[in-house]
Amino acid sequence: MAAPGRAEARLRLAEELLTWSRAGVRTMMLQTGLFFAGSVFLEQGQRQPMETLWREAAALGERASQANARLQGMALLALLATLAGRLEEAAAIGKRAAALGEELGLATFGRVYCAVGSGRAFIHLGRAEELLANTADVSAQTLCLAHLGQAEEARALLDKLVVRRPGIGSEQDETWLGHDCLYLEAAALLLERLGERPQPVSDWLRPTCPARHLGAAAALLGERETAHRFTAQALRDAQQVLFRPEIALTHLQLAELLAGGDRDQVEAREHLDAALPEFEAMGMPPALERARQLQERLGA
Repeated sequence: MAAPGRAEARLRLAEELLTWSRAGVRTMMLQTGLFFAGSVFLEQGQRQPMETLWREAAALGERASQANARLQGMALLALLATLAGRLEEAAAIGKRAAALGEELGLATFGRVYCAVGSGRAFIHLGRAEELLANTADVSAQTLCLAHLGQAEEARALLDKLVVRRPGIGSEQDETWLGHDCLYLEAAALLLERLGERPQPVSDWLRPTCPARHLGAAAALLGERETAHRFTAQALRDAQQVLFRPEIALTHLQLAELLAGGDRDQVEAREHLDAALPEFEAMGMPPALERARQLQERLGA
């Protein structure tokens, strides 16, 4: 149900879910339903209904006595902070979730919710090792290894999980788009499967804009026009849902793509000027270093 080809079915189900009566529904079940319905709206680039549902679900967690509901609510707050570019806040919420899980005798659940809510923030902050320590999810582990420069380990996992995946690219392949986006960040192997027009946002699993990674993959393959088309689409998608880190990263990617052509230098500098202060404001050292290296190349 989470594969890219089922996006319309997920949206219909989410819309139907919101019409159901909530009378007598247990807190954890209601919260989870709101969480996943909101995630579906996020995938489709619909920020307002997503935020309404996620904030309602987070409020349920704050009032709940169940540990899982409290932890899930914290994960949602961390995801909302990540979308807004408040990355240190998102990471701090994740750390609190892990600590609360430990305190309640649910250390594994605490680490899971820490990784779910704050995983993308840890990566943007240059703290991939913290996500690696708090996740058993193999797609997230692959991404962390790639960001940490552990190429051999990352390639071994990609070979197992992508190259030799049965039925990859077929209708029988039910792998979550969120997982594939994490793999795509580590390698340019999934260009054909994700198609010509990917959904605006992957999902709640370390959310990102698929089109940005498709653009990076196309650039690696030397397909400059395709790379620019996907990356420009990613910028529109990120702006549509007010996804602050993704907006800045996409400006940087466009600047990198445009920096190779003499006629595009002015536009490249404009994108770079949009990205640099955002990386500084959000505290994103890896991206900031990339931007400064490009700035030196451009003589900006």
